[in-house]
Amino acid sequence: MKKLICSLLAFAAAGVLLPLTAADDTRTIRLVQDDAQVRMVTKIYPMKYVKALDIQPFVAAAAKRYSQLSNVRAQNYSAGKIQYLLVTTGEKFIPYMDEIITKLDQPGKYSKYGSRVEGTGVQRMVYYPQYRDPEFLKEAINNILATGIGSGYAKNGILYWKDEWDNMEYTLDWLKMLDRPIPQAKLTFRYYEVRESTLKDVGVDYLAWKNGPGMNLFNAAYSSGRLVWDKVLNPDILFGAFNWSYGGFATAPAFDLSFIRLLQQSGNAKVAAEATVTVLNNNTVASTLSLDPSYGKIQKDADTHASSIGSKADAAPPELSIKIKKGTTICFDADAKEVTEDGHVPATVKFYQKNKGNISFGYTVEAPQAVEYDNFGNSVVNSANLKGFASMNFGKEQLFYKSVVERDIEQTTGIPFLCQIPVIKYLFGTTTTVKEKTFIVVTVEANLVHPENNAK
Repeated sequence: MKKLICSLLAFAAAGVLLPLTAADDTRTIRLVQDDAQVRMVTKIYPMKYVKALDIQPFVAAAAKRYSQLSNVRAQNYSAGKIQYLLVTTGEKFIPYMDEIITKLDQPGKYSKYGSRVEGTGVQRMVYYPQYRDPEFLKEAINNILATGIGSGYAKNGILYWKDEWDNMEYTLDWLKMLDRPIPQAKLTFRYYEVRESTLKDVGVDYLAWKNGPGMNLFNAAYSSGRLVWDKVLNPDILFGAFNWSYGGFATAPAFDLSFIRLLQQSGNAKVAAEATVTVLNNNTVASTLSLDPSYGKIQKDADTHASSIGSKADAAPPELSIKIKKGTTICFDADAKEVTEDGHVPATVKFYQKNKGNISFGYTVEAPQAVEYDNFGNSVVNSANLKGFASMNFGKEQLFYKSVVERDIEQTTGIPFLCQIPVIKYLFGTTTTVKEKTFIVVTVEANLVHPENNAK
């Protein structure tokens, strides 16, 4: 265009005369431009009678047919209690938009869905999910079930959507089918422990003797001869008394039978505990539970004062920790007559109470065991870590973990070197022997759980 104008100006400047005919006194110059481009404009339409969302699909369909670049949005101005349609389309198509919106925005009666648009095929529906997340069902509507003009929304646990009336019942049937209880099972872990223990304590309590009278074995007492004069002064009588004593020393053994240790203790213990955890099918979060039986033991302080405490006071208490990993799989066992035509098993309480099927899950077991305790009650712990995968039927208790621990401990406390000589070592110290055998068995039982009937 610029080249054409420049050429015309050049001709005029050069004084070139264009030939004129007698019939045409005026010559018209047409400039060629690209008429294929659509000039886009935006116009706002206030709604007088109907809701903007009710007629948006129809207005958008007309605008899109004129140009794919067209866009129609509904805007709600709640403060002014009015709704608007924002239409962006070709400038030449705006008059047609005015006519379409004017004919659609007509007074009428409200439907049960709060709409004045009747006979258009666009309706609203609300659904209250019982088991599944509304966001999950909303994605099913928008990505699979809805038509081109349909869309779903989820808010405050409520699912609602708009679509063609012919597709509403079809969508609702699918939502009811998808809104099923998430398969879940309750795992019950039972902990059984049997302990057999024998303790022997023979010898001399060297520590108590050494810290007590043992250090005073050679104490001596000596008093030299002395003269003591006791007198009483009286104006009439003067008398007094003499007392003479001789000094010396004596020793006495600072040892008696209270320092002799002769003790034997035998006993059996049975410990049982139970813990439960509920897991979902294809769970995305691991579950952890602990079975922590409490053991009582004798602990001594710095002054060798003994007191009875439980395992909770220990830095490493005996605890069995079980972790159910992610990705649990729950399988149902249904008869052929129970399966629906579309291949789904029932989700009723009655079907769950049959408790038929199986579950598969991965697990990690951490089992610390106290090996021995020192003179002050501090423990030495041995820990075992196990990883595995289990598959089991519902309603049957089966073995999950088994452990057998044997301890044979001998501790000697006394005078160095002398307490290590056989036989006579009992005269110079205390020998403590502990023999213990512990059987630990953990079982697991799985049962189906329905949200409406969370029975055992």
